[in-house]
Amino acid sequence: MADQTPADQYFKIEVTQRVVVNEADEVVFYSRRAVKKEKPRVVREKDLREALLILIDILVAVIVPRRYWAHLCHFQAGARLGKHARKNLAGFVESVSAVIGGAAKPQAQALFRAARDARHRRVMLLAGELTRLRWQPRIRLSGVDGLQAALRRGNGVIIWCNQFTAQNLMGKRALREAGITCHQVSVSEHGFSNSAFARRFLNPLLVRVENRYLASRIVFDRGDAYQVTKRISAILKNNGVVLMTNNVYSGSTFVETRLGGSGHAQFATTPLSFATRCGAALFSMSTFETQPFETYDAVIGAEIQLLRSEKPRLGDERPSAKAFGTLASAVLDFRDQFEADLRRCPEQYLIWGRQAHSIVRSSQRHETDG
Repeated sequence: MADQTPADQYFKIEVTQRVVVNEADEVVFYSRRAVKKEKPRVVREKDLREALLILIDILVAVIVPRRYWAHLCHFQAGARLGKHARKNLAGFVESVSAVIGGAAKPQAQALFRAARDARHRRVMLLAGELTRLRWQPRIRLSGVDGLQAALRRGNGVIIWCNQFTAQNLMGKRALREAGITCHQVSVSEHGFSNSAFARRFLNPLLVRVENRYLASRIVFDRGDAYQVTKRISAILKNNGVVLMTNNVYSGSTFVETRLGGSGHAQFATTPLSFATRCGAALFSMSTFETQPFETYDAVIGAEIQLLRSEKPRLGDERPSAKAFGTLASAVLDFRDQFEADLRRCPEQYLIWGRQAHSIVRSSQRHETDG
């Protein structure tokens, strides 16, 4: 996952609609407009560490038996644990406690260490794939019957993927091995970082391995959104399967709602918009590591229900209150599935650290008319 820049630094964010569902859950819709262009760095210190780690892990994958890989990842994760804890532990504890509850506080430090281990196993997973060893991990894919039933309806399927450490590689591999041909939507800087060095040398390593399990990759860029929209719509019209990652930084609109006890979650509205507009079925997906480098559990959730009696309009027109209500109900359906997955394997989630507070500070929100 590429490094992300705080939204308030480069975007003006406005509240476009607030929807209360069942008198309990509020879903807030936001629009985002770029006000400052980010200038990516040429190289980051982190990039050099990632490059060295990938090289070491490739050597390990070739030389060391697989049963020792997890132990080596644990050792690697401990090398800079103190520095990571000083920078990130407080935000991690606050986020985990807000979502999972106060009972998680005594376990937060152990979870933080487990999360560092999982991130290192993610890089080791890439190294194992790059060496193309005769490696056949056992991947259990559940929920595929619902997906196949949706494909028989003939309107295509969107799979909304959550950012767990095994999702990028093992999730795609599970779908491919089940005979499901997928097209991935991703941002141009997909990978480890958005620096020039990473985009030239590091990110292509991950993209090349992922592409083994894909029919095609649709690279999203704000400058050619129209062409990307046409291509996604054509794939869905031909009853194809499109993968979209749960990444709030992609697209010009997103939503925020409560998560867990007192946490917040933000989701891009792109999958919802395409599903509603094209009549495609919408599913969530998370992939978990159950035994490092041996067994994985890829879970496709129940179909997210979207009432399509009124499609959101395109362009600058605001959707009606009824259309917002339809999208809000689907957001909460996805949120509930995501929260269950998060509680199952919190240490394997990649982007802890901003769930305790709203993504937009109250002083920076702008309510729009209507």
